[in-house]
Amino acid sequence: MFFGHILVNRCVPFDLKKYLDVFPDVCKAKFGRKFDCQKIEKDFSHLARGDRWLSARDVVKVFDEEATPFARYWPQPNERELDDALRKKHVMLGPLAKERHRLMQSLLPIFRSTGVASILLRFTHPEHFGIISSPVLHLLQVRGANTADLYLAYCEELQQWQKHSPAFGERWAESERSGKLDRVSSKIRKEREGLGRIQPR
Repeated sequence: MFFGHILVNRCVPFDLKKYLDVFPDVCKAKFGRKFDCQKIEKDFSHLARGDRWLSARDVVKVFDEEATPFARYWPQPNERELDDALRKKHVMLGPLAKERHRLMQSLLPIFRSTGVASILLRFTHPEHFGIISSPVLHLLQVRGANTADLYLAYCEELQQWQKHSPAFGERWAESERSGKLDRVSSKIRKEREGLGRIQPR
């Protein structure tokens, strides 16, 4: 795998930082507005900490055309049907466990779309997951025995790109630090709640 450059007949520069810098302007030109992805990440931080279950309201938020362009590319789930399904399943997206395969498998039967599931995981744990895209998948040339395996291999490859690109690498390191602080805060909060309960003898 070549990081920083893609070979297409001759070496063509593939400057990830350049594309990151112009992303807001591209959105403005294509969709008529700029999008604040970090705001959605902040809104989803309680899901990353495991403070509550995923709700239909969370899903609707990422399909809001004022906040993201995703409704143009993926069908938005029916909010009422989704609310019923999520109330029955009680899907927790955090804290992120080592067994990420199980997390992806818990979302697929509900959403029946790798794309929608990947969007939710991307905004909940941006340092670990990405939004799946057929062109990028073709570029990375990853393989998987099933849908969940393919998506996780895709995310692992994206992490390698992050680490080898200065702009994305800084973001990855920052997210890692933030994630560790969130996990520590969550642990302290749960310990305090435990102290407030009467323990059975």
